[in-house]
Amino acid sequence: MEEAAAEGELAGLTLVAADSIDQRYFAAVEAGDMETAQRIVDDQARKNGYISADEYRMNHRAPNSKDSDVTKNLADIMESGIVPKDYWTNPRVYQYYPEDFESFRKIKRTLDSGQETITMYRAVPKDAKDNSFRNGDWITPSRGYAVREGVRITGGYRIV
Repeated sequence: MEEAAAEGELAGLTLVAADSIDQRYFAAVEAGDMETAQRIVDDQARKNGYISADEYRMNHRAPNSKDSDVTKNLADIMESGIVPKDYWTNPRVYQYYPEDFESFRKIKRTLDSGQETITMYRAVPKDAKDNSFRNGDWITPSRGYAVREGVRITGGYRIV
C-alpha cells in the first residue's frame, strides 16, 4: 500500500516536472526566444534517446519561422507569397506527380472548409525513435509522397 502511494507521488512529480518544462517552453515561444525553446526541445529529445535533428534531414530543410518570407501557419499560406499567385487557381501548372495533386487537394479542401486539422506524414529511418515532427522537418499531407521520399533512405524507413 505504501509502495503504491509512493509511486503515485512519483508520478505526480513527473507530471509537475513535465508541466514545468512545458511552461518554460511556451513562455520562451511567447517571448519570441526560439533559441531557448529549441534548446528545451533538444534537451528533452536527448534525455529520451532521440537522434539529432540533422541526422536524417537528407539534403534540405523545410522553411520555418526563422525564414523571413515564410508563413507561420497553414491558414495564412494563400496570402503568404510562398507559392505563386495563380497556384491555387492553376495547380496543374505546378503539380507533376499524383502525390503532388493529393497534397494540393487536401490542403485546399482544409483551407476552403475552415477545417482545423489535417493529417500530415513524414518518412524517417526505420530505427529512428521519433514518432512526431520537429521544427524544420519536411512534412506532407500525402502519405504517398512520404513513401516516395522514404524509399530514398538508406537502411529502410517508416512513416510517422
